[in-house]
Amino acid sequence: MEPYINDVHAIKSEGVHQIIKRRGYSCSVSRDYRLLIGWLKLLIIMSKTVPEIPMKKFILDSLEPESVGGLKHMDTGINVDKTSGIVSHNGAVYRFDLLFPLDEDGFPKGAS
Repeated sequence: MEPYINDVHAIKSEGVHQIIKRRGYSCSVSRDYRLLIGWLKLLIIMSKTVPEIPMKKFILDSLEPESVGGLKHMDTGINVDKTSGIVSHNGAVYRFDLLFPLDEDGFPKGAS
């Protein structure tokens, strides 16, 4: 576990892409790589903006279903838009890789 924990700490300071590339992490399904990057970046944003672990878990669990496009959480002031890859909190804006599988037209699959 220690190498993994060290990588998680390094991601916070060096960035997701750098650590994944350095360690050679990969996904057996290529489209999962984008999702992995997006979720890791979102997790780092949540660690910066939401100090309470139970609230962090609640927000991330609420965002997990593919059918959920975003979340506005009034208690924390967090606004997450999965379709644009943006989190806003107290005037700050953070970006993460999209969490939706996209069609050829660039829109989330199933969007009308």
